[in-house]
Amino acid sequence: MKCDKIRIYFMYHENNIIIVGLIILKKTQKAPERYKLQAISNIEKYIRSNIYEKT
Repeated sequence: MKCDKIRIYFMYHENNIIIVGLIILKKTQKAPERYKLQAISNIEKYIRSNIYEKT
């Protein structure tokens, strides 16, 4: 599998941890909005669950 066919949505958290929101196979140049929304939702869910664990 070539790397140019994969799209990864991620963000940095606390300057050193990378949170992967979603990994998909790229079929077009433009990313569908539903994938962006799903990645954001996954990242927010991860952050919320870890905030409660730290307290």
